[in-house]
Amino acid sequence: VIKCTAIYVADTCHIVFYPLVVGIFLISIIAIFVIGLIFVASMEPKNRNIILLHRTNGSPFALIVPDSVQLALLAVYAFSGIWFIFYINGQTNFILSSAATIWYFSNSSTGQTPHRPVLTSITRAWRYHPGTIAFGSLLLGIFFIIRMLSAIFKANPNNASNNKC
Repeated sequence: VIKCTAIYVADTCHIVFYPLVVGIFLISIIAIFVIGLIFVASMEPKNRNIILLHRTNGSPFALIVPDSVQLALLAVYAFSGIWFIFYINGQTNFILSSAATIWYFSNSSTGQTPHRPVLTSITRAWRYHPGTIAFGSLLLGIFFIIRMLSAIFKANPNNASNNKC
């Protein structure tokens, strides 16, 4: 397996840079989503009678109290960010595995390597499989939220019960 992997990386050496480029892209997208979440959290509510900022115990920091619309926007925005991150991760996995498959099943007995397996895989992912990757990332995002909520409820000391299961 290691020998075959070494031959694959030697034949398609540019495959090493694809995860790095995607990683830099994801870091920038996460930064943009965090800035957007801060913006949505600090928006002024429609009802101006609601006090938005509260000072607590002489702290220099104010406590932001969002209304229900802001909470809904935060939830939708956070979920769409998680879904997008899972989509990019799924697309990266698809492209890398497709490029490896194209290389592996090419006619290597003649000594020729396949022509642009990474570009072919990117085209294949964007042309034929965006819906498949989006649906899979949607399922991953939903189950990620469920796992996060169950971990929060499990660790919450206010939910103490006699049930030890």
